[in-house]
Amino acid sequence: MERSTLKNMKFGKDKLKTFWFYYKWHIIIGTALLIIAAALITQCSTKEDKDFYVYYAGPSYFSPEMQDKMEQALAAAVPDELGKTVGFYYTRLGKIQNVEGQRPEEDDGKYQEGTDHLAEYEAVKDFSSRMHQPATVICLLTPKYYETAVEEGWLAPLSAVTKDLPAGADPKGYGIPVGTLSLYDSNSVFKNIPEDTMLCFAVEAPALMRTGTSYENQKKVFAALLEFGNEE
Repeated sequence: MERSTLKNMKFGKDKLKTFWFYYKWHIIIGTALLIIAAALITQCSTKEDKDFYVYYAGPSYFSPEMQDKMEQALAAAVPDELGKTVGFYYTRLGKIQNVEGQRPEEDDGKYQEGTDHLAEYEAVKDFSSRMHQPATVICLLTPKYYETAVEEGWLAPLSAVTKDLPAGADPKGYGIPVGTLSLYDSNSVFKNIPEDTMLCFAVEAPALMRTGTSYENQKKVFAALLEFGNEE
């Protein structure tokens, strides 16, 4: 049956089946594009850009209250002209849990600890996804995933931010253990992050993906975090 015969068919089941036969992929692709466009419009209209963001990937858990405290501590460490509002978000990696259930009141020898591999797999996917988001610039990464980020080319060298490598920086030049910085001892909330966690800086996102948060400003914020407490 030719498509031209559609206009001559009476409306009914046969005409709908014929229409679907010829145009189903147009409808499917068009619907998918509409859904994606609607999601992007909703995200852009409801998302409130912060002055800068800090992303953590590691074993620590942060309650909403602790996230607020982290944001306040980070904001306090940065000059007001660089930013007053901070977004702190995280992926919990390397979570260990009981694979047999909750620990019994009396140890009967059946209690075991191990990695929840499914949860870890999902966390790693989340980590990879977030490292590609334009808001992810200033990062705090557990050593294992810092190495992954370096190997994947997701990090910018510290030389792009500071002229000289800070004392204690990784010889590769992409990060520095946060425990070596004055920032780490400035507020007890930072102690929720293991001291070997690497403070590092992501490469700039493609132009079409960038948010209203300036990459250049986040570089200045990163430098301020590195230099915190060392001001003359």
